[in-house]
Amino acid sequence: MIGASTLIDLPLNKSLEGFKKLGLDFAEIRSDLIEEEIKSEFEFTVVHSPIFDINLASLNDFIREASLKTLKKTLDLVYKQDIGVKGFVVHCGHLTHDLNESYLKRARVSLKDSLQELIAKGEDYGILIGIENSQKKRDRVLIKHPEDCIEIKEEINSDFLKYVFDLGHANTWGIDLKRAIDILGKDLILLHLHDNFGDADSHLPLGKGNIEFSIIKNEKRPMTLEMKSFEDLKISLRYLNLLRDTSP
Repeated sequence: MIGASTLIDLPLNKSLEGFKKLGLDFAEIRSDLIEEEIKSEFEFTVVHSPIFDINLASLNDFIREASLKTLKKTLDLVYKQDIGVKGFVVHCGHLTHDLNESYLKRARVSLKDSLQELIAKGEDYGILIGIENSQKKRDRVLIKHPEDCIEIKEEINSDFLKYVFDLGHANTWGIDLKRAIDILGKDLILLHLHDNFGDADSHLPLGKGNIEFSIIKNEKRPMTLEMKSFEDLKISLRYLNLLRDTSP
């Protein structure tokens, strides 16, 4: 299944209309961009949680609680829209770069507390919570390797906590992408696809960076194309179709 993330250069419902015309299987809605009633013809929808000024792992309880409240309200909003939401993608937060690495343990406790509350809300609505690996950045991130995802899931032990693997983000860390997908196994419910050269989270069209996408040519799980523009989305779809037609 191939879907796309709603685009920053188009209103949300215009993105959804365009995705349908391109023959995509589903949409991933960027909830930071929700400014109107969602009009979707897709039976299967993923929602990406807000990312602006959000930190579920913050050591400041006011910031953590405000972040968590924002995500819970977003879950309430999209559930009431009745658009077939199956998954809710979550960024797992960061630790300010100038804090010593010893603070990471406390940040993980904050993240665990946040996720447990969010998962309880997801269970009420029948929506899976998918934690996404982060790109390389100045701040210390809590989820970058597949082992980080597995560790937090083992601590929380909920069937409603799943994994979302972003190939572009992983490439900025030099992670072995095929190995990561294999390690995440059956709890991996969604892949994010975009390209880069490993030096930055560029969100280039597929084939315009150095990621070897042949590793996903036979992938059956849902995959979201995360592009900056409608034209980049069309380039990436052509790349995927060519990959599937020509690869052994």
